[in-house]
Amino acid sequence: MTVKPRLKERGASGIEYGLLLGLISVAMLVALTGVGVSLDSTFTTICQGFGGCSP
Repeated sequence: MTVKPRLKERGASGIEYGLLLGLISVAMLVALTGVGVSLDSTFTTICQGFGGCSP
């Protein structure tokens, strides 16, 4: 019985890169959404300090 040697897997496949890109995209979306809400409330507070905001 002869066993063929396995080929060494080198590097990442396109599927792995796609999964990594998707994970990074979701993380960025969550982080930027949180920053956007924080900035919105900060600018609203500043605007109200000047006597009101006009839309």
